Amino acid sequence: MKIFSLIIIALVIVPSCNKEKNEIKYFWKETFCSNPWMDDYDKTEEEVKAIVIDYLASEKIKVKEVEIEFNANQAQTCEACTCLTGNNIIVITDNKYEKKLTALNFEKHE
Repeated sequence: MKIFSLIIIALVIVPSCNKEKNEIKYFWKETFCSNPWMDDYDKTEEEVKAIVIDYLASEKIKVKEVEIEFNANQAQTCEACTCLTGNNIIVITDNKYEKKLTALNFEKHE
């Protein structure tokens, strides 16, 4: 009975470990209005996440999760379209999309 229990546990744990190894994180440094998915930075975090997911879906990239982290060192005080807001939009997806994300100018999240 113990061996059977161990086999069941192993079957549950091993596949979940493999899922994490197949995931990658890439990020985009958000600008005030030159992001490829929108031209208006006056959105809530949830709205931005949904827009990013829709944009990447249109590029045939399936997103598992989107996170937004603020980095004060990247925030710029200017308000030109290319100025950085300080938000990093982090995309978590399968590693098979790595080349596509790189081609879209996302950067690898370490």
